[in-house]
Amino acid sequence: MTRRRIVIGTLLAFAAQSLMLGAMIARQALALRQGETLILTASPVDPRDPLLGFYLEMEFPISRVAGEIVRASSISVGERVYAILEKGEDQRWQVASLHRKKPPYSKERSVLRARISGSRQDDYRALYGIERYYLPQDEAKQMEKKLRDGELQLEIAVSRQTGQSFIRRLLVKGEPVYEDPLF
Repeated sequence: MTRRRIVIGTLLAFAAQSLMLGAMIARQALALRQGETLILTASPVDPRDPLLGFYLEMEFPISRVAGEIVRASSISVGERVYAILEKGEDQRWQVASLHRKKPPYSKERSVLRARISGSRQDDYRALYGIERYYLPQDEAKQMEKKLRDGELQLEIAVSRQTGQSFIRRLLVKGEPVYEDPLF
């Protein structure tokens, strides 16, 4: 009887872990297929780490949030927030406001889940989970040059339900150069 309980417990633990992994993959796949599409211009931060391998580390105009927006929302560093993005006069996305609870979706704006990570002078940094993109070594070196030349953009998919964002593909001068496979 004891051996049977061990086998059943092991099978249940395996099934629970498999369901959790499946749900994570399904959530990302659903957002990539049906999520709202945004194009962000990327700028370099630090592209390589000997322990983590080759990747692009990027920052976006929406990564910097004006201090008055953070203070008006009574948000503190380390908090998970929802950033409302609106297109500015230059047609680039910018942070309009921050909220602790997810605001309703609307066609005029986009809502991304973020974490306020720190401040520089009067600006704060928002992290959206799309700041790193892992690539094979040769491709990472090519993309690093394009990133430094200011030619690289990111197409992201944003889940309308959760505000979570995922990288869909990399663009150079508006043309796709690397697409993240679904599986």
